[in-house]
Amino acid sequence: MRYGLLSKAYEQLESTSKRLEMTDILAQLFKDTPIDIIDKVIFLTQGKLHPSWLGLDVIGLAEKSLIKTVAQATNLNEDKISKKVIKIGDIGSAFKDIILIKRKQKSLADFGMKKKAKQPLTVEKVYSKLNNIAKASGTG
Repeated sequence: MRYGLLSKAYEQLESTSKRLEMTDILAQLFKDTPIDIIDKVIFLTQGKLHPSWLGLDVIGLAEKSLIKTVAQATNLNEDKISKKVIKIGDIGSAFKDIILIKRKQKSLADFGMKKKAKQPLTVEKVYSKLNNIAKASGTG
């Protein structure tokens, strides 16, 4: 299942405060989800990766670490990113805005260089990467 479908459902949920409309959006999302990944979609929708009793439902990344990661990925100053997060009030929305701005900049393809064919982003890939992050450990 393409992650874009899940993301679109989340955007629809965020844009309404009506309970019945939210229920309809979730019902349609779950109907459209293949049975082999329904558990992953449900957990992600709850903001989790696993049942709480496993103790692996928290990704465990601090806001500063996320800002540092986005700064490295976008070649932007950490202070600029921090200010954007404070201005918007939501770290995910701020990162989305920053990434969209960076995407509008010219890519190598615009300069006649060939791009590698991209694989579609799937729910399975996103879940797997988040799960790897949650299970990672170390100092700092």
